Amino acid sequence: MHLEWYHIPLAAGILFLVYGLYRLKRYTSMCSKCLRAEGSVYDIITKKDEQGADDYYMVIGFITQKQALIIEEINVSFNPYEYQKGDTVSVLYNTQNPEKFILDESKVSAYTYIFCLAPGIVFILVGMWMICMKDVNAYG
Repeated sequence: MHLEWYHIPLAAGILFLVYGLYRLKRYTSMCSKCLRAEGSVYDIITKKDEQGADDYYMVIGFITQKQALIIEEINVSFNPYEYQKGDTVSVLYNTQNPEKFILDESKVSAYTYIFCLAPGIVFILVGMWMICMKDVNAYG
């Protein structure tokens, strides 16, 4: 069997679905092992990427349940208009290693999953429909 153009939506759908499920599993796993804390944006750092464009990173500070002050740069680039110095953020941190934390953006994360899972399902359905229609046309 060789690949035809109608396999593209099916492959794209599978990729979207797998990525969405991976992100969802990672987030739910992190939530189950971590505690939430309120923190603040201490600083915003600008770095150049390989193409010379600006990437923005935040330095977040928060206090753990054991009253330890954690101030670390978060290793995820973000939109510079989304956060400002001094903004309050919610973080999820690993109780064994509080320096490992993520922003708890439940609403943003939910949209990420929806925008990965929904198109994935749609593309898979379109791909399957295209394959079925090809088979119907071949016999009819």
